[in-house]
Amino acid sequence: NWSTRTSDIIDHVAIHCTVAQNTAESLDAYFDIDDTDASSNYGVDRDGRIALYIDESKRAWTSGGVDANRQPIRVNGISGSEMDHRGITIEVASDNFAPYAINEKAYEGLIELLVDICKRHPAIGRLRWAGDKSLVGKPDKQNIYVHRWFAYKSCPGDYIYERLGVIADEVNRRLDEEENKAVLKNARLDCM
Repeated sequence: NWSTRTSDIIDHVAIHCTVAQNTAESLDAYFDIDDTDASSNYGVDRDGRIALYIDESKRAWTSGGVDANRQPIRVNGISGSEMDHRGITIEVASDNFAPYAINEKAYEGLIELLVDICKRHPAIGRLRWAGDKSLVGKPDKQNIYVHRWFAYKSCPGDYIYERLGVIADEVNRRLDEEENKAVLKNARLDCM
């Protein structure tokens, strides 16, 4: 369940909830069902394990949605499917009832994965979240997008949605820590 990316630049991330306390293997099995028509680049399971399902070089089928006329739901003229061409999508194991909470292990795995993604994708660099639909497609102002904006769903659930600013801050704090450690290490090497 993937397509060739139509964008050479990956400048967004989308965090989704699985609505189940999945293992990496059970989510993989779900995506493998012929009529699922869904996937994600990554999954973070209930134990915090990270699984790659669709290589980052490919577009996963994660964030689309259609209206009553079967037309793609668009925000700023962009559909969720089109955003997936520019984004890396992550499914996180969650409770199967609102607010679709994730546990501490899944949360920590998500943060670790996001730090890694930011380090490897300069067009993302740092996470930005304003909770503003009008900023969809403007990665310099907001580079996290959510499925609920493009579909009649609550995804990523209120638990994650209400914490996206905290998640972005924690990822950016860890990126800064790593950068500061690298600067100190290089400064020590220069003094030798």
